[in-house]
Amino acid sequence: MSSNCSALTIGHFYMDLLEDGGVPSEVRYLVRALADLGVPSILFCPRGKHEVKYPRVSTVHVPRSLPKLAHRLRTILRKGGVDSKPDLLVLYGAFSPANVIAGLIAHQQGLPYVVSPEGILSPVALGHGHRVRKLIFWKLCDRALLDHAAGLRVLSDFEKATLRQLGIKRPMFVAPEGTPPESLEVRDDLRPTLGASSEARSLLFMGRLDIWQKGLDNLIVGFAESLRVCPQGQTLTLVGPGSRQAIESLRKLAQGESLIEERDFRIRPAVSGDKKWVTLSSADVFVHPSRREGVPRVIREALAVGLPVIVTPQTNLADQVVRHGAGWCIPCTASGVRDGIVSAIKTPISELIAKRQASFQLARSELSWSYVASLFARGIQDVLTEA
Repeated sequence: MSSNCSALTIGHFYMDLLEDGGVPSEVRYLVRALADLGVPSILFCPRGKHEVKYPRVSTVHVPRSLPKLAHRLRTILRKGGVDSKPDLLVLYGAFSPANVIAGLIAHQQGLPYVVSPEGILSPVALGHGHRVRKLIFWKLCDRALLDHAAGLRVLSDFEKATLRQLGIKRPMFVAPEGTPPESLEVRDDLRPTLGASSEARSLLFMGRLDIWQKGLDNLIVGFAESLRVCPQGQTLTLVGPGSRQAIESLRKLAQGESLIEERDFRIRPAVSGDKKWVTLSSADVFVHPSRREGVPRVIREALAVGLPVIVTPQTNLADQVVRHGAGWCIPCTASGVRDGIVSAIKTPISELIAKRQASFQLARSELSWSYVASLFARGIQDVLTEA
């Protein structure tokens, strides 16, 4: 990283309304890693417990009310001092009126801004759920916000391609999200044994049981097809929070595929703490066939404990997984899930162990927050230079 970059102060604007205020863990990890590289940050967020107390990181509290937010930002960016006026503002998320206000005021004040859509914007996302509202907001607000940005931070080349499909021509740089530090500190007895002789038979999905977004319909059907074409006693466990309606829909779908609950598949409630790591370590392969994502935290956690993964490009992790040999990339279809599972089942034990080791190493190299922060800082510097 250049000395010019370390002289920058990066503002991070986050108004996605966390119940307890502040910013999400990924932003907290990022600004700490940037600070360790010598890059100071200013967090613009609602007051709350999810804040950061760290050298080179300061916080400016902004109100949730949009009119008050506009007045506060205008005052700060016009008169702000060393501790409150950044050299560039990063806006996180999409479909956010607050981001539109922040971008407009930054533009008026001559402050460059970068948008980080977090995987939310794509042709698929615009065509699903509240489609009319999304399209109106996209055409009237988000499209202009992105077109006037100095650049975009994207999570993967896949996200870059989807934004190009939407006609966005602004400069983009790739900086993914890193491995949660606590997952790197899990006790050895809670990790899968890298030298174990187990085969890929126990398949695990963990996360919110959102059937459309997570591709759980494809997961159930694809798993059932894998049993028909390659019956090796494989089982599927789905763990996570979900509505009663979603769980019943999953059970009906499984029954329609002749799957028997508690023999072929099982559904379990969300787990946390040591129970999460025990659940991950009990699996042979982690499966996450999303249709739309940022970078699912649970996949990064699975990699960190040494699980090979089956993922779609939409998880924004497929490139690293394939490059490191840490798993399999599949299309977001039932046949894609089937083929991924069959490939895992047919993988020799020695190769499966190598994939476990590759997962473990990937989480500590390209997905370390220090590495991610260096990509982020370099991308910001390139955007400012081009602007």
